[in-house]
Amino acid sequence: MANEGPLVPPRPDPHDPAMEACVQALEAIAGEIRSELKAMRQDFVELKRDVADIRNEQSASRQEMDNLKAATQKIQIDLAEVKGRLSQMPTMIELVTLVVTLTVAIWGMAFATRRFAGVH
Repeated sequence: MANEGPLVPPRPDPHDPAMEACVQALEAIAGEIRSELKAMRQDFVELKRDVADIRNEQSASRQEMDNLKAATQKIQIDLAEVKGRLSQMPTMIELVTLVVTLTVAIWGMAFATRRFAGVH
């Protein structure tokens, strides 16, 4: 509705028909504002629900991360134990040396026993 002049008419008329049209227009606008506010309230409720869901997912993700950290630490400890055990195992050269030494010692004992036992 276009602005047609001052709010108070030049002649005092308590039942101005133009004022009735202005009030009806304002009531229509107020109805639109109410419906928009109602829609905004619903949007805010949905937004709060979504934020709560995100927080729950974030909490679950943190729990999973903590579980992964604990599992990773356990794996690191286990690998360190395996590495320690592997470092204590003899190498191939040490095993060959041991076998050769034992073989020479057994042959030496056999010859010594034969020699001093009087067996020819």
